[in-house]
Amino acid sequence: MGTKKSKAELRAENKEKREKEQEFFVEVIDVYWTLTSLWDSSLESYHDRTKRNEEYNLLLHKYQEMFPTADIGKLKTWINTMRTNYRAELKKELKMKTKTGSGADAVYASTKWYYRPLSFLHDVETPAMSSSTMIPPSSEPTLEEVPADEVIFIQ
Repeated sequence: MGTKKSKAELRAENKEKREKEQEFFVEVIDVYWTLTSLWDSSLESYHDRTKRNEEYNLLLHKYQEMFPTADIGKLKTWINTMRTNYRAELKKELKMKTKTGSGADAVYASTKWYYRPLSFLHDVETPAMSSSTMIPPSSEPTLEEVPADEVIFIQ
């Protein structure tokens, strides 16, 4: 009869397994970073389906080192999950930076293992500052401010 493992031994094994998986996922992220057609929408190749499929197959080859039965669908789901999690952490960071009156101690710094490896996505995931052509309501002239000869009534 085999010996039963203690809770401490099981926790240590689980921790070791998680750390190995995280190390592997960082390697996959490193490969993903080199395959710019998969994540950089400013590139022409991003819109080239053939090029993207080639790069997905390269990334899948790496991913299958740990998950031999994985397919492109599983890989895309993993990528989407990682990017969604990264976006959530980035959003927290940006929100803390834009809070008025927050001191240096109040700045959010993610402790998630995937945040730094995915930091190359920062510019892709950060919404660009939009320049609106609309006049802000506070700067629109009121009827009282418009000279009478410029007021047009439409019936």
